[in-house]
Amino acid sequence: MRNKAFSLAPVSLLLGLIFSGPAWANFESDLGYLRSAFQLAGFDNSKLEPFLNPHHGASQFRLSAQDAPWAGNYFPMNKGGIANRWADPQANKGAKSKEQWNQLPDPNTLTQEQINRLSPAEKYDLWIGDKDFSVTNHELNYRGPRRATPVKGWEGFCNGVRCAGINLPEPTFPITVKNPNGIEITFQPADLKALAGASYFYVENYAQIGAPSAKGTAERQPNPAIFDLALRVYLAENKKAFVIDSNLGPEIWNESVIGYKRTVNRAIISSFWNRFKDPRIDSVVRVKVELETLGEISIEASNKPTKDSVAAGKLMKPTPLSYLLYLDKNGRAIDGVWEGSTKVRGVDFAWFGTGRGTDGDLAEGTRNPHLKFDKVRTLFLDASASLCSRVF
Repeated sequence: MRNKAFSLAPVSLLLGLIFSGPAWANFESDLGYLRSAFQLAGFDNSKLEPFLNPHHGASQFRLSAQDAPWAGNYFPMNKGGIANRWADPQANKGAKSKEQWNQLPDPNTLTQEQINRLSPAEKYDLWIGDKDFSVTNHELNYRGPRRATPVKGWEGFCNGVRCAGINLPEPTFPITVKNPNGIEITFQPADLKALAGASYFYVENYAQIGAPSAKGTAERQPNPAIFDLALRVYLAENKKAFVIDSNLGPEIWNESVIGYKRTVNRAIISSFWNRFKDPRIDSVVRVKVELETLGEISIEASNKPTKDSVAAGKLMKPTPLSYLLYLDKNGRAIDGVWEGSTKVRGVDFAWFGTGRGTDGDLAEGTRNPHLKFDKVRTLFLDASASLCSRVF
């Protein structure tokens, strides 16, 4: 019953309370996690308090080009992930087995044209002078098409690309560097975005509200009152994007929240309801949101500047949301419940990541210990520098 949309009829509201269990069980814990997210991002936690009043804050907002995350592709693992030779349309077309994927090149015989068509991972290995192509092999064998368990089509680096898009400047032009043997390697913006996505597969500072659904639909969504705070304070007041899983089922579709349009209306509650409600609740409001998120774009489209398009709303996905907020006598939200969460799209959980990419710092599991964030960051800074700084 909890996932059914509430009507204004008191009987529907009553049934919603009875069958949904304690709706406010995760309010305090999610509020604590949101405070942690503020602390990790260097934001003022005291700014949260006034926004417990749902009428406080911007009714609509979208990040400007200056603050918007850049857009990228999730580099699906079943196509090689960051070992995908995306610039070579003929790559791997003849591969009939896992072992035939990306027959690694001899660095000493590569032509410049062949180098240009290598995957982001191969270019990285070539750049640092790794003749064993350790980054590439790790991606193919542990996260890509050669791994032991079958790779699902939705698996990729969407979490890392979203996090990198928020925390790193956008690479806006190709950059050419030399390896220890003097070989020139040109990294395209899409190559760099792929490497950053892998580096941010695990992030230094992380906080989360809600949890991913394992088998069903919307199993542990974030408390809507806390998500509402994140929209108005983390996003609109502090002008920083955060990430949601927009798929309410077991698949994870990471998308960056870049804006919203929001309305708040009082919900009609009868005296019959008062005998069953929590004594703290004085009134109830219904919040309707058109959420604006940034999801996937093609690799080719990611190979050029995207932040202006993101800020203009050209790359955003709209998702309608609705939830009830329970208010105390002071008009402050003390809890809430989602409406209509039986749909495919919504907010399964939300997370906040800041700091460095740490995938390469971890040696266990599928993490790639050969890919170093500081090296990727160096390339990013060079590829995102202004034209003036490059000329002069």
